[in-house]
Amino acid sequence: MDQDWSWKDLTVIAPVIASSFAFAYVVGYFYAFDIAWFPFFSLPEHLVFALRALPIAIAASGVCLIALSPSPIESLKWLQSKSRWFASGWHIVLLAVAVLAFTYNHFGLTTSFLLINFGAYIYHTLPGRPSASARLLYWATTLLVLCLMSGFVSGEFYKIHTPITVKPCMNVYGQPDNRSLPLAGHVIFAGTLWVLFYDYDSKEVHLIRREDVIEITETPKSKEAPKSKLDCTLEPLV
Repeated sequence: MDQDWSWKDLTVIAPVIASSFAFAYVVGYFYAFDIAWFPFFSLPEHLVFALRALPIAIAASGVCLIALSPSPIESLKWLQSKSRWFASGWHIVLLAVAVLAFTYNHFGLTTSFLLINFGAYIYHTLPGRPSASARLLYWATTLLVLCLMSGFVSGEFYKIHTPITVKPCMNVYGQPDNRSLPLAGHVIFAGTLWVLFYDYDSKEVHLIRREDVIEITETPKSKEAPKSKLDCTLEPLV
């Protein structure tokens, strides 16, 4: 018989699920620009990059532990009474995200979201109280998707160009004989061999060799990188 999770069991799996949530954020962040850039960086580099996702990973882990807690929390009983409404909203969100993934030509991701939506429907239609394993699978999958979506939205933020959007701007400077630099935009990822960079001006993603970069500076808001930093003959990449 499938027994409820104890707090001892939950504390053991907490680091695993927190790491999974952080890594899901990284994957979602790359999806915002193109998941094809993902293999250019090693797994240890991705793990370091996942440190920026610690706040959301910790929050998601807390929600997961509360959802799987062996004893009900009195102050959250009102959420249980609204579970049908939350379930309906979650189905709509998953369908919307599946459509969005389809428009980005991510057919595998579209299929995954549709299958997760179907699994969520089965979970909410099960008679009686779901087993501990079913609750773990449901909440872990749900929060993984939410972390993936959070990473995607965070990446998309840097591609939004409106008068009210104020974004920090990273200016990348290179060797004097490298006419593709400087660039002004957002450093997506910096690894040992490569720097992945989003150019605000051209709205393009560039993969720059680390050895070609000699300095990266940050300005409070988006503006074109000055050409006179190294050499007046340098021109922005177009």
